Amino acid sequence: MGVPRRLLRPDEHVLVDIRPHWLAVVGPLVVALVVVGVAVTLEIAFPRSGSTIHWIEGIVAGLPLLWLALRMLRWRTTELVVTTERVLLRHHLGAERVAQVPLVEVSRVEVERHLLGRLAGSGTVVVVAADLDGDHIALVVDDVRHPDVLQRIVHRRVRRYDGGARPYPPGYRPGWPDR
Repeated sequence: MGVPRRLLRPDEHVLVDIRPHWLAVVGPLVVALVVVGVAVTLEIAFPRSGSTIHWIEGIVAGLPLLWLALRMLRWRTTELVVTTERVLLRHHLGAERVAQVPLVEVSRVEVERHLLGRLAGSGTVVVVAADLDGDHIALVVDDVRHPDVLQRIVHRRVRRYDGGARPYPPGYRPGWPDR
């Protein structure tokens, strides 16, 4: 992992750089294991079935494996980065996609966790920002490791810009992000 230097501004430093929680691939993994297990069981139980049935079994068993492979690829190429000035969500599979929210525009950070997520230390983080025009933008990041810790880090950084006049960081321009 690691954020390329070209994405960082001068005097901007990375505080957090994490990949989604492994829980993101558990659903496709379980489905793939069950479907492949059923396909193997059917193959053993009915060894003399026709070739058409074998092809259908292979395709049906292959779909969850494809889903698992795509989810693993997305998991490996996604990262959440919190810098001293902004929150970035990077997807760098083929063409790179970067969603970013400047910390000076963050109005709140919410954490959503379900039971399995609480047990595994995973959750969804919603970063809500209001730009200078008053429009609200929400960056939703699923399967974040230790979302409560991330929430505290972002809140701590946002507090630096609170205080009435909101002193903007060096190099901040209204309408940013521009990349």
